Amino acid sequence: MWRDKTGQSSNEDVGNVLRLGHQPGPSRQISVLMALEEYWRGLGRMGDIPDRHDVEPRDIGPCLRHCYIASIIAPGLARIRFAGQELEQIFGMDVRGMPMSALFDPGSRVRLHDALERIAAAPTIVELPLETGQRVLRRRLAGRMSLLPLRDGAGAVTHILGAVIFDGKTATRGPAQITIPTDRAFRVERLHIAQPPRVGSDKPTLRLVVDNS
Repeated sequence: MWRDKTGQSSNEDVGNVLRLGHQPGPSRQISVLMALEEYWRGLGRMGDIPDRHDVEPRDIGPCLRHCYIASIIAPGLARIRFAGQELEQIFGMDVRGMPMSALFDPGSRVRLHDALERIAAAPTIVELPLETGQRVLRRRLAGRMSLLPLRDGAGAVTHILGAVIFDGKTATRGPAQITIPTDRAFRVERLHIAQPPRVGSDKPTLRLVVDNS
């Protein structure tokens, strides 16, 4: 059973996918997240994690407005490098260059920190439930966020490709903070990346023999 840093434990453990309960989101949210994940998986060579430089925004298609790219700057911390219109509309500003944690309320930052640590430590896909804070004349919106790892040239996970999508209209909502609710399903999938065989690994080891006779 997985327990995050807030002390919340999962009540379901199936293979390498851990969930809190089972509450399927709206089909629109699922279709966007699945389309981006399919694109991400298609970039990987032989099932490996894609390289950051393989991502071409123009190839993402209609999902682009929901997408973001963030760089991991320290364990559990990331900074947004690219953001689509969805995030800009939620916050009423350009969020590029901002820490990801600044988008979330204080109670949700620990969960985000934990997710980022997991992605950097081992190949992992994370999907989080989201809510926007309820304000005067503005209803609360439910959404989801995906986090997909990207490697650098040296093979380390240093970036994240993901999507943020909410139900309903998000335009002109103005500055807000996102909440990660604890009563909705989330996903943590550990990826099993096959290690390619080393060149010449099946050859016999050479041993130096010295004959002094």
